[in-house]
Amino acid sequence: MKFFRIRRGFRDRAKEITDATVLGKPHGALVVFFALFFLIQVVVPLRHWFYPGSVLWHEQGFRFSWRVMLMEKTGSLDYRVRDPRSNRVWEVNPREYWQPLQVKQMSTQPDMILQGAHYLKDQFTRRGYPDVEVWADSLVSLNGRRGEILIDPQVDLTQMRRKLFSTSFILPFSQSPAP
Repeated sequence: MKFFRIRRGFRDRAKEITDATVLGKPHGALVVFFALFFLIQVVVPLRHWFYPGSVLWHEQGFRFSWRVMLMEKTGSLDYRVRDPRSNRVWEVNPREYWQPLQVKQMSTQPDMILQGAHYLKDQFTRRGYPDVEVWADSLVSLNGRRGEILIDPQVDLTQMRRKLFSTSFILPFSQSPAP
């Protein structure tokens, strides 16, 4: 008999706890948190629609999207570094600074090419060339198509910054891939 009394006591106590908590009555902060969470889960993968051109080419809005396995890119990349004081120019092979897998990845991704240019500027600054200019010579093939220039070779990448929206140093793809 004592067992049934203990069991009834647990049931009564559980009802008190349930009535005293947020179960069944969501708080405003909790609703706002989940609304923001689900909004982010929808907006981030669809943000590529806000960029002009082909996301498969310029890759802005590509990461964390639902389009991950839709393209294959191959490319080649070299940098030109110039010291404006002496007008000396260096042809820089990325393999001198990065591992082969890193070079393979960065040769087709504009944001990594830009990051590499800033890294090279830092390296040349340490060597005593503080005002170098860096250009990229990149040729990229998208999904087996003929290779095209990805980065404008006339743009000094040290003057460019990563931006949330469209960037001017990425050349448009002229062969019209699927968006």
